[in-house]
Amino acid sequence: MKNEYDIKLYQRPNAEPANIEVVQGIYNIAKNLTSKWFTANVPDDTIRDLQFHDVFCLKRDKKILSFLIFTSRDGFLDISLFATRQEFQGQGLGSKLIECFFNHAQNLGFKTVSVMTVPPDVKPAYGPTLRFYEKHGFKIEKRSNALWESGALLLFKNL
Repeated sequence: MKNEYDIKLYQRPNAEPANIEVVQGIYNIAKNLTSKWFTANVPDDTIRDLQFHDVFCLKRDKKILSFLIFTSRDGFLDISLFATRQEFQGQGLGSKLIECFFNHAQNLGFKTVSVMTVPPDVKPAYGPTLRFYEKHGFKIEKRSNALWESGALLLFKNL
């Protein structure tokens, strides 16, 4: 099996004309991870988000292994969904993808990126997620118990 990866930016992949291969690949990953991390609405919401959000995809042999969906909000880039196929987690693919995202953000002139995640004290499966973001320089800015079903942590990273 090759270890060569291709990371590519897709701008609004579900806008006209839609990139069905990319949209379906992202949907399938989100669907497969729903029981572990995401609520049932996430895959379908993601399809709609991809009409307006951009995405970096990490592929090997034309198969999406990891993706990072983002948009601009309030003067910074915001990660709206980030996932790696379960069988490829822990291999550094997410790190490769997020570093590419940071470089892209800097090249666009952004100084800050943000992400929200579920608090691990509410849903322990998110412990590794929070540690991943902290390892990559994100700091918890605030906690909101009013967002999502289980609350949310808002994290920022200065580039």
